[in-house]
Amino acid sequence: MPRGDMVNRSVALSSAILLAILLSGCAGTAESADRPTPTYTAEEQLGNQLFTTHCSSCHSTIPESIVVGPSMAGVASRAGSRMEGVGAREYLKMSIEQPSAYVVEGFGDLMPGTVAESLSEEEKEAIIAYLMSLDE
Repeated sequence: MPRGDMVNRSVALSSAILLAILLSGCAGTAESADRPTPTYTAEEQLGNQLFTTHCSSCHSTIPESIVVGPSMAGVASRAGSRMEGVGAREYLKMSIEQPSAYVVEGFGDLMPGTVAESLSEEEKEAIIAYLMSLDE
């Protein structure tokens, strides 16, 4: 990748992260109060905590709520149809480990590839279990 492209991508990523930080305080107040509190398995609870720590600054779990990346609300229903021949769980794992493999239309290739490096396999599976529980 030419140096100019790397600088432009770095500036775009930095801008997206800054925007996510600024907007993270705004996401999900009124709408989330209307939704019932779900009951999670232990793995889904861990996934929820990890999602909050690693993902929620860019991804909302409220339908139609966009922070930087697409909302994860209902992702379990959509994930299996994103890539031909790839099931929902496999797609979600690929999205964590290789975020550039499929970029959702309307969103740039902004997800840092380093997210997966900070997570163990157990933690990735917990996040996937949590995401699979998010059905609209």
